[in-house]
Amino acid sequence: MSDHRAAEFKRKLLTQLHEAVSSNGISPEMKPLVRAALTNPRILGTFSAVYRGDFFGDAKGVYIGMGDDPFLMEFGDRATSDLWKTVVTSPNNGWITQLDAQGQRKDAHTPPSVLAGLMALAFDGQVDDGRSKVLHVGTGPGYFAALLATYLQDHKRLTSIDIDPEVVSKATKSLNAAGFFPNVEVADGLKGPDKPELFRTLIASVATDEIPPAWVDLIEPGGQVIAPVRGANTEAVLQLKATNASTLEGKFKPAVLNMMRVQAPALNETSIQAPSVKEMTSSSITADSFEPDSDFLFFLERLHPRLSVEIPADPSQATVLRDNAGNQAKVHFLTKSANHTQQIQIERQGAKDLWAQVAESHGLWQKHGEPKPTELGVTVTAQGSALWAREPDALISPPRAVPPHIAVARNPPGACTFRRKPGIR
Repeated sequence: MSDHRAAEFKRKLLTQLHEAVSSNGISPEMKPLVRAALTNPRILGTFSAVYRGDFFGDAKGVYIGMGDDPFLMEFGDRATSDLWKTVVTSPNNGWITQLDAQGQRKDAHTPPSVLAGLMALAFDGQVDDGRSKVLHVGTGPGYFAALLATYLQDHKRLTSIDIDPEVVSKATKSLNAAGFFPNVEVADGLKGPDKPELFRTLIASVATDEIPPAWVDLIEPGGQVIAPVRGANTEAVLQLKATNASTLEGKFKPAVLNMMRVQAPALNETSIQAPSVKEMTSSSITADSFEPDSDFLFFLERLHPRLSVEIPADPSQATVLRDNAGNQAKVHFLTKSANHTQQIQIERQGAKDLWAQVAESHGLWQKHGEPKPTELGVTVTAQGSALWAREPDALISPPRAVPPHIAVARNPPGACTFRRKPGIR
């Protein structure tokens, strides 16, 4: 594509970013961050300098409809394609260009509005000493690495890592061809680069369920971690400060991110046959507690990151709880009583009562004054993480070790299946 055409598309992307901030094109939580990015000359300059279209490699198109039947919309001739123009200039869309063998997204582009917000969170109001290093977790196509390298000016101040060798190879090729030369390495994002060193900032462009303790040892005192966290239904950005050499601490910022989650091929799969137990109970926890914008649901997914809550589109169907040890509970919300309790039918499998875990969590949420998502924070040390409300000394749960990341798979009838993931993608 001609330099003139690329410059035109970069200008259009910036124009649409400004328009999205002025309209309803960006979620309310992200608007202040994107606005800060667009009023920061140095961050704004990075988007003017980097052409998003340089980071699609040989992709034939983008995948639409990530359900059971995704289909590929092809670009055709990029020089004249309206789809290509839409893809590279859209500020709020994350595009999927490659699927893995299981039909899950393998290579995806995070929306530029989200990347702008992350950069504002990391750099706006900060003084750059011109020397401090930045670690980027989740290289992906390479576009965000190019933005970060441009912002830092000295490209070698940036190290970008990804667990997938194929992704790293493609991204490095795209970066170098476009004139960007950061350090790009194959490494497990849960652990960091193979060569031990300290960074002023760690910024992730993949979402994980909670912060890996190994990140504590990667950040110099006074440094920071900017990382998306995501449960089955809620997501947020964490800005953690290194309060000393062994502690990261900060609050959640709820946000709509549309960001790629931790991904990796399954290593092990185990099916556990478990008897089914049915029971009736009444509870102050109602179906409304599991609405996607529920404060309690946000709390629950932060307190128990590996508890999956599947909310049905049809309220007459069961809400399904699963964990990574093969336990499951199907929860049917029945009639509401006059005293604001609800009759509930529970069908559970496995050794652990997941509904009891939810009820205990609801009690903790009430005990701590039903904190809003923005009032929740986390302290991370090498030993694990602890959730707190409003102030770090108001612990909701004691520090817990963070086990290996495990993905809960959809279970066949009568069996519970789990798959272990080795690290971040």
